[in-house]
Amino acid sequence: AEARAMAEAEHLTQSITERVRQADHQGLDRHLIFRATEEGLRIEVVDRDGAPMFESGVTAATPRMQALVQVIAEVVRETGNRVALTGHTDAIPFTGGRYGNWELSTDRAHSARHLLERHGVGRARIQRVEGLADTVPLIADDPADPRNRRIGIVILRGDRQPPR
Repeated sequence: AEARAMAEAEHLTQSITERVRQADHQGLDRHLIFRATEEGLRIEVVDRDGAPMFESGVTAATPRMQALVQVIAEVVRETGNRVALTGHTDAIPFTGGRYGNWELSTDRAHSARHLLERHGVGRARIQRVEGLADTVPLIADDPADPRNRRIGIVILRGDRQPPR
């Protein structure tokens, strides 16, 4: 089962990477970090300096985020797998009155969910949507690193799909 899950994760990684490159989304593949986990293939869609997935304090996705999620949705549609999403911020406090990093990370995760659904991933395939603020940094030794601002999309392992 583990070997099959690793092969599935590798296939999904290659498929997404190739489609991003073929779709003439030049340089967008640098926003993707893939990692096979016990839960499934985790895709981190990360900000880079000068190239955010969401503008500061905004929950609407940039065109680059929309393009990446569209490609991910195409691949997800070809599987029977369910999906989980997480929103993350860096450790720089966002203060918009009573709206902070917790709300921002949650709303951005929901924005990514809406994009997946718009591109054909059925609502029943979404297992969970979480906002984690800055509690799980990707770059732990630099909490302000732009890559900490990200959306995690997990394509859950086929052998670990919960009943619907």
